[in-house]
Amino acid sequence: MAKKRKARVRKTDTSKWSKPNPDVKVTNPHVTLLIPSGKCPVRLESNDRGSIRDWVLELTRVKPANTTYQASVYKYWVRDFYESYSQEYKDIGAVIDTLVTGKIIKTSDIGA
Repeated sequence: MAKKRKARVRKTDTSKWSKPNPDVKVTNPHVTLLIPSGKCPVRLESNDRGSIRDWVLELTRVKPANTTYQASVYKYWVRDFYESYSQEYKDIGAVIDTLVTGKIIKTSDIGA
């Protein structure tokens, strides 16, 4: 009968496992956000065009610098204030579609 081999644990140097390499430059990658997580950081006051535009501008001001927003981000956060099946939600979504026509990197990317 053959002798059963035991798994052997190889001894390695684990002293540097938790230390980052100081020679490597750490950068935060640029992110395009489609669906955010969590609650909306800015309160939507009403559903008229002016307050929706102000709300979108304020959300763009408080976003992280390395993040690009799509229109779906703003539509998702509208759900915090209106039910997704309501007429107000649909009206606000239409206004957002006219304001946000592409990727939003800075506040000057938002339409009038």
